Amino acid sequence: MNVRVPCPLCEVAFNIPLPASGPGECPACGNLQDLAHPSADASLPECAACGNAEMYKKKDFPHGLGMLILVGGFVASTVFWFNYQITAAWAVLIGTLLFDTALYFIVGDVVSCYRCGAEHRGLVPGPLHPPHDQGVEERYRQERLRQQELVRGQNRAGQGGEGV
Repeated sequence: MNVRVPCPLCEVAFNIPLPASGPGECPACGNLQDLAHPSADASLPECAACGNAEMYKKKDFPHGLGMLILVGGFVASTVFWFNYQITAAWAVLIGTLLFDTALYFIVGDVVSCYRCGAEHRGLVPGPLHPPHDQGVEERYRQERLRQQELVRGQNRAGQGGEGV
C-alpha cells in the first residue's frame, strides 16, 4: 500500500510507501513530509497523511481522460450523423458506452481524503469509505478558505497593516 500526498509547500504530489520508515521527501522542493499514521492498516480508518477520519472512494482513473473518451465518441458519432451514416453513428456511441463500462470494471478504486487530498492505493475500500459526497467536500473547502484568510490577516497584521 502507498499514499500519494500533495506537498504543503509546492503542492506537487508524490508517493510514500506504507508502512513508512521515515518522512517522505518531496522530489520538487525537498520538503520532508511526516505521516500522521505511518503504519499500513488494511481497513484504513484514518488518513495516513493527516489523520482525518472522513475519506471517500473514487475510481483510480484520470477524469480528463475519461471525458476525452466520451467527447471523442460524441464528436465521431456527430460526424457520422452529419453524413447520414446512422448505423456507424450508433456503432460509435454503443462502442464508446461498452468501452467506458469495461474501464469502470477494470480500473480499481482509490481512497482519498477530503481534508488533505491524499490518495491511498493498494487497499480494498470498505464501509468506512463511502462514495464522494459534495456536501462534505464543500465543508472542507470552506475550512481551507477560512484558514487561508486567517493566514492572510496575520500576515497583514505582522506587516504593520490594519489587520482583520
